[in-house]
Amino acid sequence: MILLTEQQANDLITFVEDKLTTKSCNHKLTFAMQWAKKNKIDLEDFEDLMLEQGCGCDCEVVLNLPDEGDLELEEEKEKNEDNINPFKIPAIFVEDLSKLYDKALFTSDDLDYNIHTSPNEILIPAPYGYKPKKKMPRGDWFFISSISEMPNGLGFVKQIEPISAIEFSKKIRNSNIECLKDFSPRAASYYFSRIELQQIGNGMWCHFLERTGIGGFSADLKINKAVR
Repeated sequence: MILLTEQQANDLITFVEDKLTTKSCNHKLTFAMQWAKKNKIDLEDFEDLMLEQGCGCDCEVVLNLPDEGDLELEEEKEKNEDNINPFKIPAIFVEDLSKLYDKALFTSDDLDYNIHTSPNEILIPAPYGYKPKKKMPRGDWFFISSISEMPNGLGFVKQIEPISAIEFSKKIRNSNIECLKDFSPRAASYYFSRIELQQIGNGMWCHFLERTGIGGFSADLKINKAVR
């Protein structure tokens, strides 16, 4: 959700600039908050946005606030990104939606590898930030059963009837598991791409590669062969 449109940002700058011609900046957002209140903008969100834009006082609003483009809170941007890409599929991945795949990940027939699940349940990586219904070892990420929604740390490669990423993603979404309702064809294509070269019976685990750098925070899903 946009907090300030481009027009509003320009109106704000003009309002504060005019006020500063008659009174000095007091190192606070006094005039900016007056404008926000007058325009019925949530004051807490507005103050957070100003600070994100490097505007800690009225004179910095005039100097630093962008006058081109709409403005929204960073946390809102992250929320929008999570809605678009909840499984954190790497941006560089190129999907092939026409390809057929014949391997998927399942819970093991050996109950020792199934903490909360039963044998032969299809497993999908849990979306980023999801809280499992049952406790998992601290620091480990996990798969989610498309049957029971229970978490499982390891998935095992098994043969399936050839299916496209589009058909498979629809099948998973139709399982009515809430956390898998946004499992897209792109996510399915990435999932299959990590499995297709693995031998039947291989165990696999998943995690998120998290980075913080000049471009901000990012997380990419990784599905790797488990060493047993």
